[in-house]
Amino acid sequence: MLTHKQLDDAVAAGHLLQIAPRDGTMKRCLYITPQVRNDLLRFRADAGAKRASQLMELVNRFITGGLMIVAEKGDIKRLKPPPALDDWNIRSIQDPPFRIIGYFGRPDTFVGLLGKPRGEFRSHWLTQRTAARATWGALFPEIEPHHGHRIGDYVTENTDPDANQPVP
Repeated sequence: MLTHKQLDDAVAAGHLLQIAPRDGTMKRCLYITPQVRNDLLRFRADAGAKRASQLMELVNRFITGGLMIVAEKGDIKRLKPPPALDDWNIRSIQDPPFRIIGYFGRPDTFVGLLGKPRGEFRSHWLTQRTAARATWGALFPEIEPHHGHRIGDYVTENTDPDANQPVP
């Protein structure tokens, strides 16, 4: 499990950026790579300000502890198969959809390593997931992403289904 110091060191080195909530109330942490930030900026330019604003609302809801739907068609889901990768995505499903693939470093702390409109992932999911795993390994050698079985092992509160349920 990642420590706060390891995350702070990755931010200080310029490898990760921590996303701050708009209202200043942080209940969960979201870190992204500079490449994900660039992909988000490109998405804003391509999809338009309104669509990008909807995506940022989802990100802000995650950070501020808002309700997260953990499901196949929800806001956040664990990717499968293979489940051994234990990678997740935070995603906006409105058209055009955008995905941020990454791992939980600890409960309530998501590290987004790849971000793209869904169409760019469509036929390359396993390749992109493998690339995300390699990026994790480069950032945090010898530290495995956080693993769990229940939703609450990843997102500790304000989830649907309830945090005590198994990860779908």
